[in-house]
Amino acid sequence: HYKCDGKDDCGWGCGYRTIQTLCSWIIKTKENCSSKTVPSINQIQEVLVDLEDKPPSFNQSHQWIGTCEAAMVLSQLYDVSSI
Repeated sequence: HYKCDGKDDCGWGCGYRTIQTLCSWIIKTKENCSSKTVPSINQIQEVLVDLEDKPPSFNQSHQWIGTCEAAMVLSQLYDVSSI
């Protein structure tokens, strides 16, 4: 998903692109998937702010995210458990 949306996230976007790749797989394989779209980096950041994992200043930032954030986003958007 790198640069698929015209966003240059070199050096900080690997966590977001990993989430997008997992979202693509979920959409293609999960029956009755609640969402049929892959979220943008901005949408991923908004989810984390809405879940109160990150402060509002996180939106539009270049801050890294990891596996914990990925699990929260996948759970929120696709009802996928990380347990």
